[in-house]
Amino acid sequence: MHYRGKSFRFEATYPNGSREILLDVPRYDFNWQNVYKLDEPKFIPEGTMLRCVAHFDNSEKNLSNPDPSIAVRWGEQTWDEMMLGYFEGVFLNQDLALPEPKFRALGGDRYRAQFTYKPDRPAKTVNVAGTFNDWNSTTHGLTDEDGDGIYTIDVIVRKGEHRYKFVIDSQYWTHDPDGKKLFVGGQEKRFEIWDIENKKLLVSREGQPTTRCAAFSADGKTLAVGGDDKKVLLADADTGETRMVLTGHLGAISAVVFADESRTLVSGCDRGPREAQGTQVGGLDDRLCAGR
Repeated sequence: MHYRGKSFRFEATYPNGSREILLDVPRYDFNWQNVYKLDEPKFIPEGTMLRCVAHFDNSEKNLSNPDPSIAVRWGEQTWDEMMLGYFEGVFLNQDLALPEPKFRALGGDRYRAQFTYKPDRPAKTVNVAGTFNDWNSTTHGLTDEDGDGIYTIDVIVRKGEHRYKFVIDSQYWTHDPDGKKLFVGGQEKRFEIWDIENKKLLVSREGQPTTRCAAFSADGKTLAVGGDDKKVLLADADTGETRMVLTGHLGAISAVVFADESRTLVSGCDRGPREAQGTQVGGLDDRLCAGR
């Protein structure tokens, strides 16, 4: 929010119907927009709904109001307004010991992909569903041959990018808990790339604009970073070295997504989308890319 902001609150509604205020700013001040960090990590059970509630004061009694007589619209300038609420979190069932999907070329555009999953709860059946099987939750069952609790399956996929999720007992859909890289960025005006498995900082770049979004290419070699400077930075994910800077956006970058087998990077800003050749990742579904 800008100068007309009056109050801001984060509220959690838990699966049992109870509610809890996570952050309450009853007297919002535009000059105090720092990140609020909890003293201890907050456990949020699955199925919780997080709500951001904000109020504005567009009256003459608000001495910071740029102009109480005009209609207020969304915008980046302080005489405009906005309402954005962010939070950061990690999945409790993240398991970095599991291998990522492996591929073996079969000829043409066909590949054999091996999926591995270790349930974090008792499971009678484990399936993988994705774009390669029209999200069917029963046709591709994983097996645990040696009884070690780790399920595997080989799936024939076509060359290209695929989205997928694991399905437990035909009802519980969950992400792939394995992830080897973590992107960190934000208001500290730098970005870092960490090797989570080895707890090692790979890249740290200072002097960056405030980061608003980021995405890895399907092969994990390129990182796209969008910021408040209306630019998209394409960097080497291993070294942080700049490969390309995309300009021409009309506003701050709000989204970056790799598409078309990572041959195209689609970036969006606060004032409309822009498509540029480059490299992707991201989304609520896990992705794999065969034939890279």
